[in-house]
Amino acid sequence: MFGRRLVKRADSQAEVRLAVAEDWQGFLVLAGAMYQEFEEEGPPGQRLMELFDRALAPDSPFKLFFAVEGGELCGMLSLAIAPTTQEAGCFAYLDDLFVLEHYRGQGIGTKLMREALNHARRSGCIRVELGTRRDNIRARRLYERLGFREVDGVRYWLMLR
Repeated sequence: MFGRRLVKRADSQAEVRLAVAEDWQGFLVLAGAMYQEFEEEGPPGQRLMELFDRALAPDSPFKLFFAVEGGELCGMLSLAIAPTTQEAGCFAYLDDLFVLEHYRGQGIGTKLMREALNHARRSGCIRVELGTRRDNIRARRLYERLGFREVDGVRYWLMLR
């Protein structure tokens, strides 16, 4: 459907968990690699620190999930939960799924996604939304394999900063 299939390496033994305070430096490494890969400058360190601190607050609707293998953070995903009038419930927006290049093809992205989807279910969400570039074939395969479907419509974006 999307071109040639990539050869999958052995499944990773990575553990997926919510962020803890000690993850700060590893988060900076992951975020830096992500911004570099997508050729983005990235926000200033102070804003990243504020975001990270927000994810640590127990009552925060924003969560950071990390994949950890051999003591190293090797992948991350962010999830934000917001209310919606649809069924008077909430929905989750999944963002920043990223796995370090060396760890790709080992199922880490799938593990991160499954943990985030379980968190959304436990939080009472009625749906999960995400976005990706049309040319990000690997991510699109993953999302479709997990049951996501591409929806019609136009996605709008207004940068406030």
